[in-house]
Amino acid sequence: DKQGIINIAIRKAINGQPLEIWGDGQQAKDYLYIKDAVMAIYALLVNKKTNLILNLGSGETTSINQILEYIRELEPEMKVIYRDSVKADIRDISLNINELKRNVESLMLTDIRQGIYNTYKWERVQFLRRLPFGKVLM
Repeated sequence: DKQGIINIAIRKAINGQPLEIWGDGQQAKDYLYIKDAVMAIYALLVNKKTNLILNLGSGETTSINQILEYIRELEPEMKVIYRDSVKADIRDISLNINELKRNVESLMLTDIRQGIYNTYKWERVQFLRRLPFGKVLM
């Protein structure tokens, strides 16, 4: 688990493991719910939109700390350890999705909080499937 802060943070929270964050958590990136990515690509293919250069994203940035706050709403006991950042880390990434919006007229994006909630539900089911039969959760 080295990529994908949302899934990693959720898995660590569910498993009661601490999450290490490199930097102060204010780093902000553009996150896109996987279903939205699939639907956008599908719409481009169905509408025969080819040879385009565009960004696939939400067009909004969310900080790691904001993501952790949303996860804490679901797992209040989540533990986070902040470490010094690496100089090569990119602090903020925001994508311009104007071209995507022009080419996918029906583009409807999942709110980051809802996407985290959906991902949490999925990760929770995966966690429960891995438990030995008969184990009781406290």
